[in-house]
Amino acid sequence: MHSGQKQRILIVDDVPGNIKVLINALAPDYKLSVATNGKDALRIAGSGNPPDLILLDIMMPSMDGYEVCRRLRVQEKGQSIPIIFLTAKSDELDEARGLELGAVDYITKPFRVATVKARVKNQLDRKKAEEAQLQMERLGAVVDLASGVAHHFNNMLQVIMGGASVALMELEQGKLDAAKSMLQQIIESSRFGSHTVRRLQEFVKMRTEEAGPEETFDLSHTALQAIETTRRLWQIDLEKLGIHVRLVPNLAKGCFVNGRESELFEVTTSLIRNAVEAMPNGGELAVTTFIDGEHVVLRVEDTGVGIPQEHLGKVFEPFFTTKGFQRVGMGLATGYGIVKSHDGTISVASEPGQGATFTIELPLSRTPPVPVESPAASMVGIGLRILVIDDVEPITTMLAELLGEFGHEVVTALSGEEGLQVFVEQSIDLVICDLGMPDMNGWEVGKSIKDMSAQQGVPKVPFILLTGWGGQLRETTKMKEAGVDAVVEKPMDPSRLRSVIQELAQGRSSKS
Repeated sequence: MHSGQKQRILIVDDVPGNIKVLINALAPDYKLSVATNGKDALRIAGSGNPPDLILLDIMMPSMDGYEVCRRLRVQEKGQSIPIIFLTAKSDELDEARGLELGAVDYITKPFRVATVKARVKNQLDRKKAEEAQLQMERLGAVVDLASGVAHHFNNMLQVIMGGASVALMELEQGKLDAAKSMLQQIIESSRFGSHTVRRLQEFVKMRTEEAGPEETFDLSHTALQAIETTRRLWQIDLEKLGIHVRLVPNLAKGCFVNGRESELFEVTTSLIRNAVEAMPNGGELAVTTFIDGEHVVLRVEDTGVGIPQEHLGKVFEPFFTTKGFQRVGMGLATGYGIVKSHDGTISVASEPGQGATFTIELPLSRTPPVPVESPAASMVGIGLRILVIDDVEPITTMLAELLGEFGHEVVTALSGEEGLQVFVEQSIDLVICDLGMPDMNGWEVGKSIKDMSAQQGVPKVPFILLTGWGGQLRETTKMKEAGVDAVVEKPMDPSRLRSVIQELAQGRSSKS
């Protein structure tokens, strides 16, 4: 409810005289609606504009007030609406039953108008205070999340920007192997960043797909990537201040686990960051991996300030922080959830002044990871003539160069209208089109191409929708109507795009 607007009250009673008295008493201060039976009351309460409070009679035909209250408490919108019973049933057992069903108050008839007004005001004031408190908690959560995301992406961008600069220098010096290694780090950092964006979209309900495909990977390699990503934090920045943190890595080979590497990478970087911040005067940071029976163990230890015993049981709670142990970045609560989703456990041991040890245990995978084919690998089959449509010119340029490396001929357009014109004038084998463009979006471009093909009586060419908006994979009906054969989300993995193109091309070839 916006400030200045009247709060809404729903009066539910089948006696016109009672309704008239309540309207006269409450209309000057509140916006009122009336239902004379339980069915209408449920309909109004479940509408897009539900009341802030319900005054509910008990003795009504067809559906009594108790049943209305019970049904409201299982409705999504009705759960949080305060209900005050206003009834002639004055027995203590009746009142107890009403309160047990979830009513916040119980007033017996005949009632005093002043009493009703006072109790209504008390409940609405309480609700307003609770909503304000909830809003503050949500704001705090958003601030906490934004701070963590900024910190996380600054680390990612440091790898990308710094790595690109180093790669350029190494190329100028003819150090091709070193430049290739640095570029690979940039690609991995970008990939982890894209997975982080997807998890944020899940958090704010922008995505409804699963968290992402699982893969088998070496947790030791993931830990090494986390160490390198946070190097500036635990080495470069601190050394400028005269603070020294000694890294003690002990990473065993073959620590294969199954899951989402980007998520466990985030957990590891968060633990390293927390460990460094717990050592304001420097110390020792140990990152260890090893195999223990049927589990892989990752351990992050520091020699910092430690965690008080009274806080050990709270460090995995959302938004927990103390002055001596600051929870930053993605947070231990999120890390706990990620580890648990991988069928693992995370624990902490600490003594004040003696540092802290965080231990993660994950199921060991006996199957080594399948080598990933290089994106630069040649495509099977002949090259295609591909139309790329995107209103961001650097993206069309990048895609043209990438698809050219895959053996395709590429034509580009910077708008939907321009793309349709190119499609009409030239022979096109496949279309890759951005979703969010001005004037004509990707859905509209796909529908236009589908309609053109139908009018001409020719098969529709494969159409790939490229988008930075989450949740489009669930739009199956829309995909069918617009003639969209596949959705690839930005930032796209070149190997993923190459695979989709190959599948669509082979599918079209088998039909012809």
